Amino acid sequence: MAPQPPPGMHAVLRILVAGGDRDARASMHVVDEVDVVELVRGARDARRDVRDGMRRLVLALPDPMWSRAQGRLLRVRGGWVVDDPRSKNGVTIAGRPTRGAPLRPNELLQVGRTACSIEMVIAAAPALDAIDPPPADERAAIAQTNLPIAIAGETGTGKTTFARDVHRLGERAGRLIAVDATAAARDPALASGAENGTLLIEAIDELAPPDQPALLPVLHAYEHQALVVPTTRAPRLVVTSRNRIADPARAEPLREDVLARVLGFDIVLPPLRARRGELAAQWIANGLEPTTGAVRALLCYDWPRNYRELDHVLATARVRAGSARIDVDHLPPEVAAAGDQGVLRGATRADEATTDSSDRSLRATLAAKLLEHRGNLSAVARDLGEHREQVRRWLRRLELDLAAFRR
Repeated sequence: MAPQPPPGMHAVLRILVAGGDRDARASMHVVDEVDVVELVRGARDARRDVRDGMRRLVLALPDPMWSRAQGRLLRVRGGWVVDDPRSKNGVTIAGRPTRGAPLRPNELLQVGRTACSIEMVIAAAPALDAIDPPPADERAAIAQTNLPIAIAGETGTGKTTFARDVHRLGERAGRLIAVDATAAARDPALASGAENGTLLIEAIDELAPPDQPALLPVLHAYEHQALVVPTTRAPRLVVTSRNRIADPARAEPLREDVLARVLGFDIVLPPLRARRGELAAQWIANGLEPTTGAVRALLCYDWPRNYRELDHVLATARVRAGSARIDVDHLPPEVAAAGDQGVLRGATRADEATTDSSDRSLRATLAAKLLEHRGNLSAVARDLGEHREQVRRWLRRLELDLAAFRR
């Protein structure tokens, strides 16, 4: 029996691009208790059975480049091996063609037009086989209320777009006025003009503690009007921040009297790297069909500037490609380089939900390996079966100083 993941952590096969499926939605298949994953061409389906003592997951996709029996993934000593001896088109792991090779966690496996990976996720009781639902969108419902909205998210995740959509859907008569929080605190007149409309206060988490009291009159005025004016004529208050403003672990939390006036709907927009399954829908919506190499690059890049960066990359690639399919050469160098590594960079779903206890365990393991190898990053990565860049990301996130282990 293969070793099982720690409690609460599950090994999943993540289908990021389902070749031939115009619905383009990603899917997740738990493989904790699976010995072999059979890949077959057909209508999208997943079924489980036992044959010859082997626990099987038979995964069917309508990928036109798949053979009838495309290949399989075999569990070997707690890991996974790709076995594809007979298909016409073959497979690639991290961009390397192969008929049989180990598939490490977060490496990109491309089979025809389909792209997938084995990932570790933290979840209490995930569905064994689940196609991602359409992204939940509360904007229309939120727009019918007068409650303030706090939107958190990294640069480029769509905070301003969310605010503008709520303003439009609320059918308010006035304008949307956007102002930086620090500027509004120093000159409250900048926040005027949004009567019967929406006041969008941006980067409120960057407001220095000495400036916070100066913002209170602005917030109080909008709070009062929202209580006494009918919904369609009342002003809407929206604030944005990089991280949740209600998080008690913030280094410089907002004053309680400020929080009390801006917290209503608490919205967190996840980064694109945590929603890779939505990438295919983005390029399909733009009428694009990237090559296999370009798909690998787009999936493996970590998108630090999120959807804004993706929009720009796809738009410029379209111009460069002309009438041809988008290829690696049409992408920015940093995006193309991610495809060369073939590993899903940045936070995976497990990284996004990592608990304190698992962080402590990972930190202890890394520290022990760094001591053992005297800070040799390559040796540590080999021992852990990970790529150097993944280990380097862990070191940064867990604040381990590599130089300290080299002394």
